[in-house]
Amino acid sequence: MRKKLKRTFIILALLLLLLFIPFFILEQRAPVLIVADETFIELYGEKRLERELNRNTALLFRNVKIVPVSNEISDDLVPYSVSGISAAPYCVLFPLRFTSSAKLYHKENPDINVIILDGRNKNDVIDSSNLETANLFKYKTNIEADFFKIGNIAAFFQLPPAKNEEFDVNQGQKNQVIVFLESNLYNSFDSKVKEAFNQGINRNENPPEVIFYNNYSEFVSNPDISCVVMVGAGSEFLENNKKTPILLYSWIDPSMSISSAAVIIDDSPLGQVYQAVKLFESGSKTGEINSRFIISDNKKKDKALLRKLRESS
Repeated sequence: MRKKLKRTFIILALLLLLLFIPFFILEQRAPVLIVADETFIELYGEKRLERELNRNTALLFRNVKIVPVSNEISDDLVPYSVSGISAAPYCVLFPLRFTSSAKLYHKENPDINVIILDGRNKNDVIDSSNLETANLFKYKTNIEADFFKIGNIAAFFQLPPAKNEEFDVNQGQKNQVIVFLESNLYNSFDSKVKEAFNQGINRNENPPEVIFYNNYSEFVSNPDISCVVMVGAGSEFLENNKKTPILLYSWIDPSMSISSAAVIIDDSPLGQVYQAVKLFESGSKTGEINSRFIISDNKKKDKALLRKLRESS
């Protein structure tokens, strides 16, 4: 009996040791830091933020931590906030608005990897000559790839056939997909965005008609709208159209206002951190990052949508 208890104790001790070792190693590894202001943390959602930090920590097998800073903080104080979280991080990610802070931090800590995330901005915020220095990287959101995938997914949402005598079952009903695209986000890149979207939607059999609007004031209502894509505009559409599926290209927590969101396209630093770290580890000084496509909570049981999302990847 004693031998059996002793054997059981040894097995349990070994299991606990095996479970403890990964956590011990994780705590010893330099963390990945992401600079974020109060507004980002509030709008992204604290629970969602914690979930994404844990997910990226597991994927990278490094602690991924937020460096919270005040909305009004001056550029020269941000480096001190970073150092307050870790004196020797593996890398630090700075969103576009903190570019000046990133340069200061890089100057003071030349041995630490600094990644600047340009997001959807199409203008260079750093001279290419500056990237020749070691440990400084710059990545953009792959907008064309994102919009191609958004277009492909938008065609998934189809209205049921119209119940009238003129409906041709062989031709099918011509649905409409509405895209609210705030043009000042893209400027001259606007045409490429639309082209990529149309290429994605036209991959599908009997693709719906696509209409782009720069703001809601241009919108013309139509009963055959099967899906709406929102990119920085069109929030007014939700007031009288709460059941229309929405593809939301934003890092804002949809649970705060958009219950009809079907898919969230997350191009936030939290959504890009894994790819950004892998890019800099590969030695790429510049590059583009695809956004994360996430099925909303109210659509998680839709297996057909999940399959469509996987096929689009």
